[in-house]
Amino acid sequence: KVDVNATSGNVYVDGTKGLEVEIKTGKGRVEAKNSTALDLEVETKTGAVTAENLEGEISVSTATGNITANSIKGKLKTETDDGLVQIDAVQGSLEAKSVAGAQNILNSGEDVKIKTSTGALHIEVCTGDVYVRSKSGVVTLFATKAKLDIETEKGAIVSSKDITLTGSSSFVTTTGKINMRLTNSKDELTFDLACENSKSALIAKGTSKNKKLKAGSGPIVVTARTKTGAQVFK
Repeated sequence: KVDVNATSGNVYVDGTKGLEVEIKTGKGRVEAKNSTALDLEVETKTGAVTAENLEGEISVSTATGNITANSIKGKLKTETDDGLVQIDAVQGSLEAKSVAGAQNILNSGEDVKIKTSTGALHIEVCTGDVYVRSKSGVVTLFATKAKLDIETEKGAIVSSKDITLTGSSSFVTTTGKINMRLTNSKDELTFDLACENSKSALIAKGTSKNKKLKAGSGPIVVTARTKTGAQVFK
């Protein structure tokens, strides 16, 4: 096991195998690359963290530093108060948490669990179960094939036209809107939509109502709830 403590110095891990590494820094940058069987735990206040081409169990925590993780095989956990999180190509479970920093999650092949307060969230090309909890950040999905469980307080939930649901999914927002464009056929889906505001439209594959809408008889159940926001499933 290797323990590293630094006040303002940079720390580099490169080309290792079978190490357990714990790094704590104040202002220093941390870079970990090209390592296998790595058990890595990083905690930094203002320094940025880069994790690239790693295999193992990776945990990264920052106060204001940005987090970048690419080509990770194994479990990845990230947490930041105000840093930007950029994650690409994770072959393993992913857990990401932020307060104000935006998160961009791309090419994740297994389960994704994300929590954010005010930061915007971008999810693209994810194929596992996706779980999201957000207070006011907008959640945007692209080219994703997954079972979705997404809940926000004020942020909208929107998508591009290439979203495929692989299992029953849930969408909840208080004041935000829901606009999902699904590749699933109408026969695959059952919709259970409800909105407390009678003036907000509910639309599901060409069928529209106010307040409550139940339509379809497919095996994949789409449940959506809003207080004031419209719901559109195309």
